[in-house]
Amino acid sequence: MNEQFHENTKLNGFEIESRINGVVNISILELNGCQFIKLGYLTEDITSFEIQPFSIQKRMILVLNQTLSGKVQTVKSNFVSDYIINNDGNVNNAGNGLIKFRIKPMTNSTNKSELFFNFDKGYKSPGVNNIMVMIGNDSTSLELNITNIENLDLVCNFLKGSEYKCSVIIYTSTFNALAQLNNQNFQLIPRLVNFLGFDFPKEISNIEIKRDGFLLTSSEFVFDSILTGFEIYAIEAGKIQCDLIEFSLCSTNLSCASQFKNNFRLNLPIPTKTWVFDLKTGLNNIDFNFYYSITKGIVLRLVELDAKVGIDNSTNILSDLMLIQINSILDRFFDQNFFFDQSSIENNKNFNLIVASLVNSSLTKKINLSYVNR
Repeated sequence: MNEQFHENTKLNGFEIESRINGVVNISILELNGCQFIKLGYLTEDITSFEIQPFSIQKRMILVLNQTLSGKVQTVKSNFVSDYIINNDGNVNNAGNGLIKFRIKPMTNSTNKSELFFNFDKGYKSPGVNNIMVMIGNDSTSLELNITNIENLDLVCNFLKGSEYKCSVIIYTSTFNALAQLNNQNFQLIPRLVNFLGFDFPKEISNIEIKRDGFLLTSSEFVFDSILTGFEIYAIEAGKIQCDLIEFSLCSTNLSCASQFKNNFRLNLPIPTKTWVFDLKTGLNNIDFNFYYSITKGIVLRLVELDAKVGIDNSTNILSDLMLIQINSILDRFFDQNFFFDQSSIENNKNFNLIVASLVNSSLTKKINLSYVNR
């Protein structure tokens, strides 16, 4: 994308910096076809290739094929990221951050200079916004669709007798300082994160429990997301398997965490995606070359093959049917807040109506918590 042709010109050749010596193929892509160019052998330094000149139309782009012996050097881009075309046809960023391949088309316009500018802008509300840039008499514009991350989850469980605990987790694009649970106010603090899950504690718990597998409801995908990787804390090195499991009952207004109960029977659907990771002891940061679109209602399943992942019992928020120390890293930042409250159902009642809400927003959840005195 960094070498997209922005004007009609004549292509005379390429300058390419290699990372691994060998042969690469380059194609020139346009909407109605593709011009194929086979290049010679790359050396370790910058190599120049002359070709039979031919006309280039504005908006044509280069496609690099590195499936042969050569590899082109990559560097940080000042503008946009080049992309990798996956085997299934999906297109993803070439790496974390902005990456470009060191290929320079030699055209009649080669001596023209390029200038890069960047700016940041924040929007108070979601919607379609138009951005226009003007330089002299030239201008360009872009429609930017700002989406809002907004989710409130309410999970209640009985502790002993009629005593129960309710946990509230809130995800929002814009910070809101006040939430309520059964008319009790809870003051929230700004907490910007880019993951689903919870911060790992300073001291890692080494809890011994039967480890057949885990459904990670603490990091459930409660809104449509782009998954870019994982953060995993291992107390013993080795391999684990992570599956993406899609539950139809969790794609509604209710989360899996609020519907799964202790000692319930569940037929697991076939995973939509499976990874096997080889972990070292301690913190493992796993960054994907290809990002994955995740829909609401998907839950991670962890199977420990010969590794052990840390378990966190330092929080009182959610249970992983214990919080397993795996966080799902997403492609954007948002505010995460959580709080909990304990109470009991009065003797003359069979149920309580539990209401959680984020003040000055439409986020609210209600649960009828039933109790049978046995």
